[in-house]
Amino acid sequence: PWNFNESMSYMILNIIISADYSWKKAIEVCRREQLGYLWLGVWEHNAAAIRFYEKQGFKMCRTHQFTLGADVQTDYIMKLTV
Repeated sequence: PWNFNESMSYMILNIIISADYSWKKAIEVCRREQLGYLWLGVWEHNAAAIRFYEKQGFKMCRTHQFTLGADVQTDYIMKLTV
């Protein structure tokens, strides 16, 4: 279960759009709605994406396991303070 104990936050789940637009829009929505955080999940083996998110200011804060077909996978949950 998702229990972040963060009442003022926003999480991106499975969104695919232009990188420039998505970051700007997500941060704009967070600020407009006075949300303090932007959350996302990234597959633990996607090193390039993890580095990209870290360069954007995201910090890894926990893991989340899920099943994909017959495989158990792990996402890193990352958080950006906006």
